Amino acid sequence: MTSTDMSATGVLQQWASTVTSFSSQYDSDGWPASVVVGQPRVYPRYGDIQGAWAPRTCDSKQFIELGYDTPVYMSSINIYETFNAGGVKKLSVRSPRGTWETIWETPRVQVIKASRIFSPDIKIPKFRTKEVRIDVDCSVAQSWVEIDAVMLVGRELSCEPPPSLSVLADDFAKLVNDKDTSDVVFNVKGTEVYAHRAILSVRSPRLKVMMSNAPLKGAIPVENMNVHAFIGVLHYVYSGRIPDDHSAYILVDVWRAASMLQMDGLRALALMMINSKLEINNVVDVYANTIAKEPISEDLREVCLEFLASNLASVSLTPQFKELPQQLMLEIVQLSTAKLSLK
Repeated sequence: MTSTDMSATGVLQQWASTVTSFSSQYDSDGWPASVVVGQPRVYPRYGDIQGAWAPRTCDSKQFIELGYDTPVYMSSINIYETFNAGGVKKLSVRSPRGTWETIWETPRVQVIKASRIFSPDIKIPKFRTKEVRIDVDCSVAQSWVEIDAVMLVGRELSCEPPPSLSVLADDFAKLVNDKDTSDVVFNVKGTEVYAHRAILSVRSPRLKVMMSNAPLKGAIPVENMNVHAFIGVLHYVYSGRIPDDHSAYILVDVWRAASMLQMDGLRALALMMINSKLEINNVVDVYANTIAKEPISEDLREVCLEFLASNLASVSLTPQFKELPQQLMLEIVQLSTAKLSLK
């Protein structure tokens, strides 16, 4: 029973698909060994609850052996303990030779009066396995030690998975404004910004036109956006991201630059980030920047007004609000009040 196949990491998370052997079970209905197959039934509840395995004999010689669908190079194991947690004393996995190899052991078990997911620091096997044995000591608790489910975590291949796309994005982001490797220069209101013609051309049709019309020497002037917004555009072009340190106010300028360059993905990302960064102390400035010049985003206005409608009492006490021109202050109050009345 494979719960998750995380293709980006190559990791499989599997619930037990069969019980191959066990020492004893309390009964065949409420607390049988077979309930350890599949996902948890009892966790996160704690107690002597039907749906978890409980051995019949409360001594130090109890065990359960589990099978899984796919053999893996194991990296961890998660044991869902729901009554007298801490009673697991040894973990073993079946080797290709058919023997049980110990991957974790403790000289003395605990008695923990709470449910938990036990994920011990195991000795990583160097072989693939699909069988796990859990030895349990009930003698210290002088009662049942109950296990709900057991997840086996590992990879089908021994090699590390290939780097994710996020690593590629991080590497390309290092090229943003890199003078040493660049082959084109922009003059953004007096500030030189360095870039790469090929990358810009394949990532944006508008930037490709700019590249085709640009001189081979000299800086390309950019007069209709500020340098922070332009850097934000380049980060998106190179990595599909905007630096997280861009403030909500600057993100409005990034959105405006994206509109000029007809980059719909960047506009959507900027809007999402603005929405997540709105606060009592910045929403007034963000709204003022949103309506300051063309193009004006109705989506941005709506996001700001929704926030203002929900927080108008607090926002009205901020220095930013008190310093607004009277006409803009009145507009914000009226629009926010209208939004509030519609809720």
